[in-house]
This record gives sequence, C-alpha cells and structure tokens, in this order.
Amino acid sequence: MKIVLSDPKEKRAHNIELDEAQTAAVVGSRIGEKIAGSKIGLTGYEIKITGGSDRDGTPMKPDVHGAVRTRVLMGKGRGYRQRERGVVKRKLIRGNVVTPEIAQVNAVIVKRGKKAIEELLSK
Repeated sequence: MKIVLSDPKEKRAHNIELDEAQTAAVVGSRIGEKIAGSKIGLTGYEIKITGGSDRDGTPMKPDVHGAVRTRVLMGKGRGYRQRERGVVKRKLIRGNVVTPEIAQVNAVIVKRGKKAIEELLSK
C-alpha cells in the first residue's frame, strides 16, 4: 500500500510505501479519521485520511459506508465529472473504510513532529 501524504505548510506531497506491519496498522481506518504518524514511521506526526483508491482506480467516497464496492447514482462530486447540467449517472465507488484492496491512501498532516519528514523518510 502507498500513502500520498500532503503537507499544507510546505505545499508538497510525499509518497510513502508501506510494509506489511504499517499496512496492517492503517487497515480498518475510515476517511476523516486521524491516526498517529508513529504507525507509519512518522513519530510525532498526526495525519488525517482524506481518500484513496483501490487497485483498479476506483475512488473512495466518504459518504458510502463500509468496505464495499458499489454502484451509486451520482450527479456531481468525487468520482464523477458532470459533462452536462442535470445529468446523473451510476458510477462504481469504493466505501470509506481502508481495506487490504486499497492501493493508495491520500492523507494530510494535521499535527507536525519535531523532526522534518525528509529526515524520517530517509531512514
């Protein structure tokens, strides 16, 4: 699993490849949930999960509950780009729970640690 960690202070993103133990610590979390950065090797940091996608590119959506893949009728929003006004379409969406099928998790830094991220990721 991969985490794309956005840093609003530095205005950049860091790609972090997780090993088995770190992946197990993130699995079961939901979109909007804050997790300790020490679970993924960033001691002192706190991160918030903002989204993600599975191996097929299906995006996660915060208002679809559970760890399911389902077809949802959408008029606008994440996972559907409306081309004409008023058109709704049924799109495949992933639920808001991180599962082992998720390939990429998007997150943002909520609380910073004492060390810089570059120092912690270089190890």
